[in-house]
Amino acid sequence: MTIQKTASIFSITACCTLLFTTPLMADANCQEKGNVDSVVNMIKCGSIDGSIRFNSYTLNNAYFSGRSQDTTSIGGFVTYKTAPFYGFQVGLGIEGQHRLAKGSNPVGELADNEFGLGEAYLKWQYEKFSITAGNQRLNLPFVGDYGNFRVLPFLYRAADIQYGDKDNFIRATAINEYKSYATNSFNKGSRLKDDPFIGLDETTDGMLALGGAKKFQLGENYLKGQIWVEHYIDLLTLYFAQTDYGLPAQAWKPELGLQAMYGHDTGDSYLGNVDSKIIGGQVKFKPIDKLTWKLAYNHMFNEADAWHNGALPTPYAHNVSSGPIFAQPFFTSTQDLGAGNAWSTELTGSITDHLTLGGRLTHVRASNSAEDENNRMTEYLISINYKFYGSLEGLILSNFAGMQKREGNSDEFWQNRLQLTYNF
Repeated sequence: MTIQKTASIFSITACCTLLFTTPLMADANCQEKGNVDSVVNMIKCGSIDGSIRFNSYTLNNAYFSGRSQDTTSIGGFVTYKTAPFYGFQVGLGIEGQHRLAKGSNPVGELADNEFGLGEAYLKWQYEKFSITAGNQRLNLPFVGDYGNFRVLPFLYRAADIQYGDKDNFIRATAINEYKSYATNSFNKGSRLKDDPFIGLDETTDGMLALGGAKKFQLGENYLKGQIWVEHYIDLLTLYFAQTDYGLPAQAWKPELGLQAMYGHDTGDSYLGNVDSKIIGGQVKFKPIDKLTWKLAYNHMFNEADAWHNGALPTPYAHNVSSGPIFAQPFFTSTQDLGAGNAWSTELTGSITDHLTLGGRLTHVRASNSAEDENNRMTEYLISINYKFYGSLEGLILSNFAGMQKREGNSDEFWQNRLQLTYNF
């Protein structure tokens, strides 16, 4: 029955793709860009996009010694978007996931038999100004999709107001509920609440954010900056700032980045005393056009009487192995490891137009407790990404293989994430 349910997801996707995209090529009333002239054409000239994904994780987990976490799941999501009519556009989607194989302790994010509503939003846009309300993806600092390596996407039930473009904008966002990549249901909690080791029992009323960015062209060079305030109700207020200075005309095209974060408790302070300060620096080089080399460092200040020794709580990015901190491991998040120091170096290169290889080395010395010495953790990661072409265009094969080792712990954490994706 569950296999039939999963198969029906892809059948619906295929049928909808044919129904909605085929007429667009022949109908003169459908514009490639801009508003259509009627509600009928608004619906008729809509488009469908989505992703079908097969994920297989192979693990040797040091924290669950002797228990198999190997897990394989299939699923994906599809969203129908109307054409804009007087600036108004509707998006409506479904998503689902079915577990094909599992060990004795399967990976939670590759959950079984998840099926339900995905994106569902109303958007109004005029030139560079837009308002989007409903179930949607977001890309704020520590409030992102983080779904590229998973079957289901991160979604937020939110209102998002933007003016500007990628490098020059003002943005205000209010989040009421969120949906993690491990489920298809929305709730007022957070990933901190979902973690039994955190001990957060209370639900919260979401988050308010205000941010802006500006890019300055300085002759052949450029200077970019962004600043954000994120208010997680009854948890913390987080301030984030980052600036990047690029010299694209110089040898190796260096880009220098600096960032700073500060978080303090607010409202009912369900996490107790939060006092987190983080600074960081990063330099990027391009020795050749298709090769990028990054060197990064972050320092998390110790605060003995604060939450987790001065660690930064990130309610929607806890344990997601992604985020804006420069020195970031792949399998864990720097902000979850406590106070201390983190270093990383990463090399990524395009071997051909379709094949990309990468490698990352991360070392973190941090502790969540003032009484404990810094835990020394080193992570090694190798990645491969191949984009098919021709009749198989849209199909992507990705693999991430890595190992973490903690000093003083004889066990090692090994994980391999294989993903086959078809984007349409």
